[in-house]
Amino acid sequence: MTGDPLNRELLELFRHKIDQAILNKDWDGLRFLLRSANDDLEGLSSQQLEYLKDQYNPAWWEPLEARNIELHRRGPEHAEFVQNVFSAPMFVHQFSPSLQPLVGDRSHLKQRLHHEYLTPPLLSCNAHWVVLSQAEPVGIISLCGLDFAHKKAEFLVGFPRRDRSFSSVGSSLILIDHAFNRLGLEKLFSLVRLDNELSQKSTESLGFRNEGILYGELLDQKSGQRHSLYRNGLLRSEFEASSRTQKLMERYKSN
Repeated sequence: MTGDPLNRELLELFRHKIDQAILNKDWDGLRFLLRSANDDLEGLSSQQLEYLKDQYNPAWWEPLEARNIELHRRGPEHAEFVQNVFSAPMFVHQFSPSLQPLVGDRSHLKQRLHHEYLTPPLLSCNAHWVVLSQAEPVGIISLCGLDFAHKKAEFLVGFPRRDRSFSSVGSSLILIDHAFNRLGLEKLFSLVRLDNELSQKSTESLGFRNEGILYGELLDQKSGQRHSLYRNGLLRSEFEASSRTQKLMERYKSN
């Protein structure tokens, strides 16, 4: 289908409709479009249609909710919060020892977040959520380096205020459960610097197992020193078999 100019135009029109549904947060409309793809895009093979439906699976965009916590895919409406937290070196250090995004000008950041929001994670291999507590943005939680062939991703959590432990644990469990049960992942891993013992303890409390140390894994561009990392992993089977994490899940899901 994609080789024919008319068919390419139909596909672009279809993608435009999908983008509008996502921007309008019209999840029922998005589902309708995906159901109608077989009729609207007859020139696509069954494999191409399935890939298109996987790309725009509403589970990547729909908000996740639990007690006093909501997770919303990061978008241009979160530009002020993103700029504020990523301007703080301590937050970047906590959020990811390897990822240091350039925030820059607010208007440019909004454009980048708009593009990020509309790009399917199957293409970008990243998905970021802003955590809201009582409608206030309090943290960012992400799945990065998505590897769909091996059904795994890096799990990142960052909260600028240390008094947000309830929101941090709750949102982490919600996204872990979502990743395993709605997004088709089977393993999550987390990298933590050796000097960040608090984050390491928090990671292990979620059920992650310390898989070892990556010695001298990162180079500090300013100091020239190399830093080692804990590598932690969590399998879907381990998460589901853990009575502790399942009890915690029930606690955060209950009203």
